[in-house]
Amino acid sequence: MALEMNLSETAFMVPKGDSFDIRYFTPTVEVPLCGHATLASAHILFNGGNRSPGRSVKLNAKVEIL
Repeated sequence: MALEMNLSETAFMVPKGDSFDIRYFTPTVEVPLCGHATLASAHILFNGGNRSPGRSVKLNAKVEIL
């Protein structure tokens, strides 16, 4: 699907309890993290009605950020 979107990275989210697992794909490989795709995904969650304003969202990527 990332190849069909023809974007540098495409994010996919799956609900997991109160958070979301998020994975990132280029047209050829999976990458561990992508900042722009993370921000875009949060934007979709807040503006798509999945999270109300003022409420936080937790996205679980494969990479732990310290």
